[in-house]
Amino acid sequence: MKTIQNYNVFLVFFPICILISLGYLIPRSAFILSTTLYILLFIWYYVICQIKMTWGQIIGLSVILRLIFIDAIPFLSDDIWRYLWDGHIWLKGINAYSTIPNEVTDLGSSMEFMRESMNSPHLYSIYPPLTQAFFALVAWISGDSILSAIIWFHFLVLVIELLTLFLIRAVWSSKGVDIVKWYTFNPLILLELSGNLHTEFL
Repeated sequence: MKTIQNYNVFLVFFPICILISLGYLIPRSAFILSTTLYILLFIWYYVICQIKMTWGQIIGLSVILRLIFIDAIPFLSDDIWRYLWDGHIWLKGINAYSTIPNEVTDLGSSMEFMRESMNSPHLYSIYPPLTQAFFALVAWISGDSILSAIIWFHFLVLVIELLTLFLIRAVWSSKGVDIVKWYTFNPLILLELSGNLHTEFL
């Protein structure tokens, strides 16, 4: 089996270029281009899972690929605005399960922007308590800064993802470190959890 050193340029820079393109450059409406890049990313995924890597290399590349999105606003979903809204609402002592965004008054500029950007200001929150606690934590740490909230959200997701990798390795220790690659380099995991910040990581 080949090692990552044999293909280091392809295995590292190829996915970085695709993730940067999807996270920052390509508009949501560019369906064909986005789909093409997704397919290329899955080809890379298949290749890298055939390559022998050390635990340190797996963790290192996992962190690099996720840090690409550290200040990126999710590109295929606008759920982030509901997440941040719910977090701030709880900090204000308002129940997100019994109050719809359109009912809240006396908002600051950042919360007004969140409400205008979300797709469900007329609906009650549907996210479970643990997820709501995470939203409130992000809101508490970041304050009124939307950019700070985005960065902290990405960072905390990264921490949880790393804990997940260690858990996978511990549970399936008989499989060796290779089993971790099938999770951590999966394009759906990279793009939907780290990129679009969907909350399935909880």
